[in-house]
Amino acid sequence: MEPTMLLIDASSFIHRAFHAATPRVTTKGEHVAALYITIKMLRNLVNQQKPKWVATVFDHPGDNFRHYLYPGYKANRPPKPTELEFQIEKVRLFSGAMGLNPIIVSEVEADDVIATLARSASESEIRTQVATRDKDLAAVVNSHVSLIDKDGNITDVAKVEEKYGVSPEQICDLLTLTGDDSDNIPGIQGLGIKKAANLVNKYGSLDMIIASSKAIPGVIGERIRDNAETLKEMRQIVRLENSLCIMKDHEQYARRGLNIEALMQLFEQFEFHDMRDKLMGHMGNTSTSN
Repeated sequence: MEPTMLLIDASSFIHRAFHAATPRVTTKGEHVAALYITIKMLRNLVNQQKPKWVATVFDHPGDNFRHYLYPGYKANRPPKPTELEFQIEKVRLFSGAMGLNPIIVSEVEADDVIATLARSASESEIRTQVATRDKDLAAVVNSHVSLIDKDGNITDVAKVEEKYGVSPEQICDLLTLTGDDSDNIPGIQGLGIKKAANLVNKYGSLDMIIASSKAIPGVIGERIRDNAETLKEMRQIVRLENSLCIMKDHEQYARRGLNIEALMQLFEQFEFHDMRDKLMGHMGNTSTSN
């Protein structure tokens, strides 16, 4: 099989686990359900895909460059629960002990780090998989880069076009038009994915849609004209930054072996006894076979 680089959107995994998990609390009163599920998902994904290179990418806490451009960015979100913040930090510890190269960049979101690494790997013609559920990252898909979910389902260029009705290169313009309530990105009211995709395909780009807005009938054309400057500003927020000054040499992200001692300590600390026992059994089988 062709060597693969796996870029893991840690936030996507953690948040999904946090909102889906049944409570799991240690004897010390620590909430660890999302941590437990996330570690299992990461382990299963990596064992299934067997990447040669891997990075587990985390959002930097606090404001980033998008907040400076648009103070309303994500302003409608409530603060993260303390139990979630606690578990995010622990996922970073686990991913390091698992040899999955955790990375966090100051004042930068994980999506931009992933976009930068994906672009670099693609330019080196490295087969790259981005593990995420984030629709924004559909923009990085190309002939070398695909998305993958926790179950191993692949989203390639054809799947992006099938799902969104536009090419990966047009995802940014599409999402600018539709907006995103979760990020407090205002789009064009009444314009859903299907209608927005039709406009993008007809005119080719957001700039051409704005320039041709007088030809777009009804209230949609009127709203595009009235919000032309806002659309251009929001495109800067939606667009992924894929040229960050970060370490791009893929060999620096070579998958490392397990840090057995560190993992055992973490399993004990958070009372993941089944994971501890499974690792001990694996170690016993390895030593027996040798």
